[in-house]
Amino acid sequence: MGRYNTRETIRKSSPAINPMFSRVCGELYFIIKWAFKNGIKEAYRDITGKVITEDIEAEQICNEEEK
Repeated sequence: MGRYNTRETIRKSSPAINPMFSRVCGELYFIIKWAFKNGIKEAYRDITGKVITEDIEAEQICNEEEK
């Protein structure tokens, strides 16, 4: 083999990411994505005065559940 063992070098230089850290990052990504999407929808409503189709459908579902 050559002078450097590539696998051993990679293993030492980049340890595996902690699974809990990975999960927290994933959850944080989806929270930020959800907040950004809702912010865009709210700004659209404020600017145009139109209601988004998703909001109309959600309102209809809520009204059906109340009955």
